[in-house]
Amino acid sequence: MNGEESRQAELLQAGLPQGSPLSPILFLFFNANLLQGGYNGRHGSIAFVDDYTAWVIGKSIEDNLRVIQQHIIPRVEQWEQESGTTFEAEKTKLMHFKKRGEIPRSSVTIKGQEVEAEEAIKILGVILDTHLSWSMQAAYTATKGKKAALALKRLKGLWLQTACQLYKATVAPVLDYGSPIWYPLITNKNLGKLEQAQAIGVQAVISSFHTVALSITEAEAGVEPIPIRLENYMHQFWLNAHMLPEKHPFWTLKRSISLTNKCFVSPLQAIAQRFQDMDLTRLERIKPFCEYDH
Repeated sequence: MNGEESRQAELLQAGLPQGSPLSPILFLFFNANLLQGGYNGRHGSIAFVDDYTAWVIGKSIEDNLRVIQQHIIPRVEQWEQESGTTFEAEKTKLMHFKKRGEIPRSSVTIKGQEVEAEEAIKILGVILDTHLSWSMQAAYTATKGKKAALALKRLKGLWLQTACQLYKATVAPVLDYGSPIWYPLITNKNLGKLEQAQAIGVQAVISSFHTVALSITEAEAGVEPIPIRLENYMHQFWLNAHMLPEKHPFWTLKRSISLTNKCFVSPLQAIAQRFQDMDLTRLERIKPFCEYDH
């Protein structure tokens, strides 16, 4: 390195300890060639550490299955052999997205094992269903939020400030996780499920009766209503996205967004429609490298 050669040393233990902050950084180099090719409008892939996801867009389910089976899976299996890593067929999921209608039974084969299509899958903690209705995600989030709120409710004799801090540290993050993805298209019915979980939490903060209105308990506990809080997260996400470097896939996606398409509105399109009048010209682009003036 820099013209210097280090001495050889025997490693007592290969790999990194669990939870090492170096892991996600080194994985960027480790699986870079697996992700090469990027997004081209018809297929692409993403990865977070060892969680790898590939997608294909086609005119029919049969066309997509053909591309997955003949191109994506062989490439993944070849990379597995070259890199020395291991893909577990048991953890591999297959799913089709379709706006309306039933999806026929289908499957692909990876490492000699058949993987059938499912109605919902979880990617980095967010549940996607076949019709992208987000109802399963809302139910999952509400259930986890209620569990966290009931745990807070079991704590007795807390100061108001302490209880409020605990709510914002344990309950609110569960309800808000991944909200810029699913909140733009969530229905009022599903939003009500989240508000039920918040109601339990804020009642625990101020020790109020169940009959007190949610707006009152939120104000007394110093907790923002869910629509306001999630709107702020969505606003911040849109600002942060416009600070990404020019080669980031976000810009390709944004240029392909049609604000007039009403047949199927994606979450990103819904956010773009909501903030289309926002002035973003003065935002600074954050480059992934340092610049020096000579």
